[in-house]
Amino acid sequence: ARDPRFALAVDAHRRSDLSLSGRHLERLLSQHPDDSEAWNLLGAVRAEQGETKQAVRAFERALEFDPFLPEALANIGLMALREGRVSRAQSALASLRGLDPRGNLPERSRLERALQEMRQTRRRLHGLLLLRLHQGEIHIVLFPR
Repeated sequence: ARDPRFALAVDAHRRSDLSLSGRHLERLLSQHPDDSEAWNLLGAVRAEQGETKQAVRAFERALEFDPFLPEALANIGLMALREGRVSRAQSALASLRGLDPRGNLPERSRLERALQEMRQTRRRLHGLLLLRLHQGEIHIVLFPR
């Protein structure tokens, strides 16, 4: 049977009580360190708290115990994008595509959308920005389209 602290953590997370959710998860994981879903939720909590390194570590732990957990694959990909590690995000997406060749998983769609938005943003900015070094200062020059 599932440890009831997981349900308490999910409920606290839904109510945006991140601190309480994190405490429930830490207690649960101290007794069940192989619970991949708990690690994944802890990663989500830490990400929402702005604790990027702890979030990534929790997602990595989730994948150590279940390398095919779609939520953790998507989350590690999204965190990689936030950090500018596009190749890591693409690797997570490739894993999701392997799990879901037909594209039915919402986690796959979420990561695909995030990568596509990042590419579109780069394309829009490409040619519009010029960084110029002048007397030791960086100046950003915008070009109108």
